[in-house]
Amino acid sequence: MISIPIMNHISTAETRPKYLHWLKTAGAQRVFVCPGNPYGDTEKLKAITAQLAENIAYYTENGLQVGVWINGLGHGGMLSHEVDARIGSYTRIRGLGNGGEANDSFCQLDPEFVSMYRAYIRALAEAGARMIQIDDDLRIA
Repeated sequence: MISIPIMNHISTAETRPKYLHWLKTAGAQRVFVCPGNPYGDTEKLKAITAQLAENIAYYTENGLQVGVWINGLGHGGMLSHEVDARIGSYTRIRGLGNGGEANDSFCQLDPEFVSMYRAYIRALAEAGARMIQIDDDLRIA
């Protein structure tokens, strides 16, 4: 089965028909919508999941299987001080070679990270996600 990922934020009411055309032209039977993680910002999460619900409905109605593809460690390179404040307490993962801490990747066992991630997964499911693929990003450890 051919599966193709697409970023949630670029798949809008205006762009969906074009992306659908490209997906079908490529022979895709499944699209993975990649929503990004707002790291505890509930207002951003509501906006992300509202758009995700629209994307899931559109691609499903047009004959594609739809999954959601998310990262598992927080990998992503934060630039916003607002985001830094929300993630400041998460335990960073460390490199084996030099012992340095990652700025944007977190221990999956950190209780606060687990709590945030649980709420994130729940919100994705409530938006209609029937398949969630978690990219573990273990290559960066």
